[in-house]
Amino acid sequence: MDSDTQRSFHDSETKRLTLTQLADYLQAQMGAVTDQWLLAVRRDPEIAAADRLTHQQLVDHLPDIYRECCNFLRTRDAAALVEGAKEDAKTHGGVRWADGYQIEELIRELEVFRGILAATIARYGELDPRFRGPIESSASALVHRFLGEVMVNSVAQYAEEQHAVVATYTRQLEAANLELGRANATLQQALTDRQRLTAVIAHEVRNFLQGLKYSRSLEQRAGGGHAGEYANAQLRDVEDLLTQLLDHSLLIANAEPVASAEFDPALLHEELVQLYRPAAQKKGLAFLGGCTELPDSVMGDRLKIKQIASNLLSNALEYTARGHVSLTFGNHDADRWVVRVADSGPGLSDTASERLFGGLAGNGELVPRSGIGLAITKDLVDLLGGSIQVVTKAGAGTVIEIVLPIGHRAV
Repeated sequence: MDSDTQRSFHDSETKRLTLTQLADYLQAQMGAVTDQWLLAVRRDPEIAAADRLTHQQLVDHLPDIYRECCNFLRTRDAAALVEGAKEDAKTHGGVRWADGYQIEELIRELEVFRGILAATIARYGELDPRFRGPIESSASALVHRFLGEVMVNSVAQYAEEQHAVVATYTRQLEAANLELGRANATLQQALTDRQRLTAVIAHEVRNFLQGLKYSRSLEQRAGGGHAGEYANAQLRDVEDLLTQLLDHSLLIANAEPVASAEFDPALLHEELVQLYRPAAQKKGLAFLGGCTELPDSVMGDRLKIKQIASNLLSNALEYTARGHVSLTFGNHDADRWVVRVADSGPGLSDTASERLFGGLAGNGELVPRSGIGLAITKDLVDLLGGSIQVVTKAGAGTVIEIVLPIGHRAV
């Protein structure tokens, strides 16, 4: 063996032994390095997520990665680097994703580890005079290569976890949007059908009215007696229905304006009492109620509120054979007041009460006590920003409460 070969072998052996001793030194310093790293990460304001973790959670796979680094210095085996450190790094990246880290925080804590490890290696150089020049450069290159692989694989796993969650949310969002689109299409079709039905009925009733009025005029010329009175009553009923249908069409199309202004609820209550008490007395019913605990004025659309109360009272009077009907205005809370209509009528079953303001049952038949008037009432309440509460039981009467905002204003 010539001198150059001997020197090369000697240098290689010195390098191997020095790096092995460095690895042993680092292995012995693992506890101190870990403590330094923990303290530095806790104090770093750019790694806020660390504050939420326990000591064990924060340490995570650092000892495994540290040991892999020491083994790499001993063997300098790239295959071992791939098989060992890469898997630990991936696990660390996945755990940090689960811990709620931002990707910048993950990178920063690994850079803190790199800095502390570099400082520890520099201290070793002060203890071993052989750790100079090429050997020190080789050790630094190996450590940086190792930590570079750790960084790449840890961040890649973090990004993969993030992508998987984003993909899941994206699929869920797409499914929800698809379902929403279907529901919206169904709703739009139902709304279109409802508007079309209202318009068709209104058109047909108008044609009927015109023909009936023409027939009535001919009958009056010839003299019709009681038949004429009956025809007049029918005409008034049809005219009322037509007016309600047209009003309902405006409500459905969101074309009905809200005329919001201050008014005295006590005066409106008195007006309704005067209008409906005679009808109640004519049926032998007591007309009860009052107006209590309300301010002198509230803000709202007085005519629409009157229409709501009128529809409810008309319905209650129609279906109550004996007992009473009542109208009460009262306070609900600091921001709302209530219009309450109650009767001692036959009441409704739970199923019927749920469809009370819907007009039609699923089979197309009218729900008892419901109709166009209560459908209009529901639309008016929605328009005014209110809510409806129904308390009823078959054979035990019905109470309907309309809760309205005291300060409702037009928008």
